[in-house]
Amino acid sequence: MGPSDAMDVDSPSSPYVGWVAPPTSNVYHNPDGSTWIKTCWDDEISTADRINEFLARWPPSGTPDTYAGWISVVRCRIPSPNAIPADVPALQQSFQAPSEAGQVTTASLDDIAKRHGVVVGKWLIFSSGMEGVDGLWANVVRLVCTERRRGSAKVSTRKAGPAYTQEGQGNEHVICVYVDDYTNLQDVMELRDDLGRIGIHWKIGFKPDSYTHLGIYSQNKWGIRPTRYSGRALKLTGLPVQSRKVLRNRDGFIVIFRVRDLVCAESVQIVMVIIREDDKYYTIE
Repeated sequence: MGPSDAMDVDSPSSPYVGWVAPPTSNVYHNPDGSTWIKTCWDDEISTADRINEFLARWPPSGTPDTYAGWISVVRCRIPSPNAIPADVPALQQSFQAPSEAGQVTTASLDDIAKRHGVVVGKWLIFSSGMEGVDGLWANVVRLVCTERRRGSAKVSTRKAGPAYTQEGQGNEHVICVYVDDYTNLQDVMELRDDLGRIGIHWKIGFKPDSYTHLGIYSQNKWGIRPTRYSGRALKLTGLPVQSRKVLRNRDGFIVIFRVRDLVCAESVQIVMVIIREDDKYYTIE
């Protein structure tokens, strides 16, 4: 579905006060049963006017989950010819033996995910309040469509129904911003840097899609943390990054930035450590 299909500019008025008008085009139904307002963007249509029109048509705070569970943007591009097609049923089948034997580790999860091509992962951004989620989502859409020009993102719609009748209720959202391969730490960290540039400096978590498909949630019986990486963005405002290295040690990943201070003209090394299987992180600024 392209942006024009999801705009529905001439849609009938909303039957609910405060909601946008319902979609007239068919909503995309995922095999897992979830429903999406899904749009695909390329260089030709990723203009400021089209993006603003899309954001005005589908604000997360004004789109009820009775229309769809998610609003998404995908930056369309030709897939790599070397990519392994994702096979979720095979992933789940391969997981049965180590699960029953109690031998589930992050290494075994990575091996199964790579073997079956289920390597997509996402940074998770939680938000509440109408102004907060709509502004965050707008920044993420522009980042994906016009700056990074790759990847995808989705935001949950607003909960509706009898349980959410009071003003402000049901307006808790999650935004997921994706990379194609969570085992590519360089790309994972570049996306985290980009999210920091648009104002997301607080600590957020990263979760592989394979964890969701395999039921790796909090307090799971295998003791695996549901978020694979976590961290906050380094504030490097005014300091041009000269180089970056990603190293691995037994505790986790060390991301080393070398920048030059414009005032003292000296090189400064900034280290960020992301610990796997733990929510600890350290920054030296």
